[in-house]
Amino acid sequence: MKNNCMITHYLFPHTYKKFGLLLIVLFTPLLILNWIEVFEFSFLIDKSPVSNSISEIVKNNGDYNLEVFLSTVLIGLALISFSKFRIEDELTNYLRSKALFYAFTIELLCVLFSIWSFHGINFALVMCYFTLLPIILYTLLLHFFYYYNQYKNK
Repeated sequence: MKNNCMITHYLFPHTYKKFGLLLIVLFTPLLILNWIEVFEFSFLIDKSPVSNSISEIVKNNGDYNLEVFLSTVLIGLALISFSKFRIEDELTNYLRSKALFYAFTIELLCVLFSIWSFHGINFALVMCYFTLLPIILYTLLLHFFYYYNQYKNK
């Protein structure tokens, strides 16, 4: 009989989850403070006077703080999402599938809503932010289902 359990050797070891959580705890406040323009690292700002049409379009002006903070938070989320649990079995495989299904269903509904609600550059900005939604939802739903199931079975 064929084993339908997920192949877990593609997942990170369980200890990577702690490193991902550390990245999120350290860089999420910096991301929020940078978003509201309270905090920035000066070494991430390119002070060269060169201006081109692309930087004028995206209004970056050589400031790479947001990109660094957001990338680090996404790497932390990926490490948490794609790390093994202490015990990997058919139940965790089912919970991963369930979380993935709900994350992308919610993503689809949000995209459909935004297609009819936003236009022009606002639509492009909303779509950029919606690229973050699946991994955030997947991480939150997976851990909610996992710990809820553990709590329910006690």
